[in-house]
Amino acid sequence: MKFIETINTISMKTIFTLALLAFAGVALSQQFYTDQNKQKHLIGQFPVSILRSDTSYSTWFNKNYMAYESDENIVDQLKTLLNDKIQVQVFLGTWCGDSKREVPRLIKLFEKSGFTNYSIIGTFNSDSLYKASPQHEEEGLNIFRVPTFVIYKDGQELNRIIEFPKESFEKDLLTILKKKAYSPNYITGNTVDNYFLGKNYSDSIIEKTAKLLKGKTYGFSELNSKAYVELRKGNNAYAIALFRINSRLYPGLDAYDSLAEAYTKNKDKAKAVALWHYIAEDANAKNKKALEQLRKLNIE
Repeated sequence: MKFIETINTISMKTIFTLALLAFAGVALSQQFYTDQNKQKHLIGQFPVSILRSDTSYSTWFNKNYMAYESDENIVDQLKTLLNDKIQVQVFLGTWCGDSKREVPRLIKLFEKSGFTNYSIIGTFNSDSLYKASPQHEEEGLNIFRVPTFVIYKDGQELNRIIEFPKESFEKDLLTILKKKAYSPNYITGNTVDNYFLGKNYSDSIIEKTAKLLKGKTYGFSELNSKAYVELRKGNNAYAIALFRINSRLYPGLDAYDSLAEAYTKNKDKAKAVALWHYIAEDANAKNKKALEQLRKLNIE
């Protein structure tokens, strides 16, 4: 994370102050952060009007909003089901291609249905605050892919749509609101915590879990992104367990690179060195990174 700003640059101490003010009900100006490419991104809760009017976001928002065509028969049904008992949290990243594509579509559907009881929350894409917001609205919600749309009724989660709908937003929402069976995308990442309720990360549990999950993930990135969220929250042991499982499901340099990074952060020097050496021997894009990591670990 380079820096955070409201209108001017503000520090993490200021963010803590802003969080206290928000808790006290004091109105806040919108917060942003600038990434390493000097792109400005929204963080925290913000109104949809910013996406429409700010030129940093309006091009992609308005284009995808206008292009989305919904099933009017289903929209008519949603007008009744999307009542005042329903709330939706929209977690996105204005740096994320999937968010840019999907969020405008859902907003258009909401507006056609007359539904306004939703909140939009921007998340970071940085090492220290990965897929988190300044006030941590994501806390306890297992947000590991964005966008994630969490649907509540009377304050209780009904279900969620992760990254993109399985059929269409109107069909998926109709299924969820009618309380029919619905499994979101990335269901493995969404439920993997249940395999580790006892926080047992032994070799036998990891091997057993890897066998159970084989063929059930969307690909390499599903558990990898979940593991990085845990790593950057400081849950190192759990993150390493997930990276180890992923390296069994998808053995290769990408998986080993992520696991080596986790070992390095956790100060498991011997394991980190062994993996970085293995990666460094391969002439690929990760070779330079591996050599740099070995240098930092004072290994010739």
